[in-house]
Amino acid sequence: MSNPLPLTDRELRALLGSFTHDLRNPLSAIVSNLDFATRVADQHDLDPDLVESLTDSVTACDMLRRILANIDLLAAGDQTPEMDQEVLLLPLVDKVVQHCQAQAEQAQIGLVLTRCDEPVHARLDAANLALAIENLIADSIVHAPSGSKVAVAIEQGEREILVHVSDQGPAIPAELCDLAVSAEGQLSTGRRPGSRYARGAALLAARAAAETCGGSLSLTPDGDGSRFTIAVPVRT
Repeated sequence: MSNPLPLTDRELRALLGSFTHDLRNPLSAIVSNLDFATRVADQHDLDPDLVESLTDSVTACDMLRRILANIDLLAAGDQTPEMDQEVLLLPLVDKVVQHCQAQAEQAQIGLVLTRCDEPVHARLDAANLALAIENLIADSIVHAPSGSKVAVAIEQGEREILVHVSDQGPAIPAELCDLAVSAEGQLSTGRRPGSRYARGAALLAARAAAETCGGSLSLTPDGDGSRFTIAVPVRT
C-alpha cells in the first residue's frame, strides 16, 4: 500500500475543509443542547454556578466556531468571493459587537462601539468583513486588562472605509506589527517577545479576511495599547 504522506498543498487544504465541515455538526448539536439546558436552568431557578458554567460553555463553543471559520478561510487560499453585495457597515459591525459581548463580559471587559453620524455602505463580502472584525475584537478581549475597554469605531474616508479596534493590552512594538499579523507570527518558532499570541490564528485570519474583501489590516501602537485598522475601498 502506498504511503498517503506527504500531502500536497491542494490535498491538505481540501482535508482541512472536510475536517471543519465534519466538526460543525457535533459542535452545532452541543450548542443546541447547551442552549436548552441553560433555558431550563433559568426557568427552574437552579444553582447560579450551574447556569454560569453552561453560559461559559456556550461562549467556549462560539470560540471553536470562530476557529473553524478561520481554518476554512485560510484553507481556501486565494479563492475570491463575490464582491457585489451592498453592505451597510453600522448594522454589520453592531451585530458583531453584540455577538462578542458575552465573551467581553466573561473577561470583565467593556466593549463599546462608536457610531457614525451618516450611513456608511460599500460593496464587499459581508461574511469575511464580519469575521475579520470578530477576530480582532476577540483578540483584544483576550489581551486587554480586566476592567478596561475595547473600543470599536467606524470611519468614512474619501476612498476607503476604516474599522478600528483598540485595546489597552500590552502594546505591540512598531517593529513587530507586521510579524504579529503574519503566518510566522502565529507559530511558536516565529513569535518574538512583545508580539501577541492570537488564539486560532486570529490576527492572521483577520488580515486574510480583510484582504479577501479587497482591503488591508494594519496595526499601530496606540498609547498604552494597540490599535488594529481594517481599511476597505469604497465600491459603488
